[in-house]
Amino acid sequence: MNYLVSIFLFLISIQYPSAQNIAEKAYASVINDGPSTAPEFVVVTIINSNTGESKEIMFSVNQLFECLELELNEHDQKKIKKYLLSKSSDRTFAVKRSETLNTINFEKYQVKKGLLLEKKIDQVIIKNHLIDSLSKIDTIRKNVEKLFDVYYMLRREILKTISDSIAKVRPINKKEKTMLLILKDPYYDGHEEQCEKLPGDSKEDSASRKKILQIWDNKINLYKSDRDRYIYMDNESTRCEKKFFRAYYKKYRLTFCKVLFKYGAVCYFGDENPIVGFAGVLK
Repeated sequence: MNYLVSIFLFLISIQYPSAQNIAEKAYASVINDGPSTAPEFVVVTIINSNTGESKEIMFSVNQLFECLELELNEHDQKKIKKYLLSKSSDRTFAVKRSETLNTINFEKYQVKKGLLLEKKIDQVIIKNHLIDSLSKIDTIRKNVEKLFDVYYMLRREILKTISDSIAKVRPINKKEKTMLLILKDPYYDGHEEQCEKLPGDSKEDSASRKKILQIWDNKINLYKSDRDRYIYMDNESTRCEKKFFRAYYKKYRLTFCKVLFKYGAVCYFGDENPIVGFAGVLK
């Protein structure tokens, strides 16, 4: 009987990796990605070596690198990364320098107040199967990328055909080249009128542009089904992210991201838009 129980527990452990292993993978992934203009968040334990007090804190990866750079007096990011990766299993760092502790606001960080909210969020995540739902977003995003690549290549082929046909008759002027370049972006589907007239256009420029757009419309409509599939999946990705991530983030803010991390779900701080986003789930 004990033998069968052992086998059962072993199979369970394979199918459902421990929170420790998942968080370790998430941590290693974020550290390997390193500092960026859209830094991911990572959760670590900081120990004040002077008092022995420890606190679990979430940093952006940029902040963590800066913290270790200050504490270790080391400016080589490769060495800092190597050191951080060596701490993947426990993700615990002893900090002694007061300058470092002040930089991360160690004393002001309220642990007890956050723990109650974290427990509540943990229950919400389990009850609503959020990790499964967030994992589906990863799958949808991959499909969106594939569909975008297919649709983008089709657009390029159409634009090359138009460019080649004009070049057989006469040289393509600078404004026409700009227009063809703009049309590579799927954003202009349904917004083609923005390409019809540009500042400083002559009558000949406008006439040429309208003619190109007519050819473009006729050809791109042949691939309407490809465009519709891409748009549908892109909208589905946005809908799922709003439902399974953004709605909870709006309610629980960064604490939601901190709790997600132990499940292998990584969040980031956007570069183009200064908002927190969902990066993905590591398994």
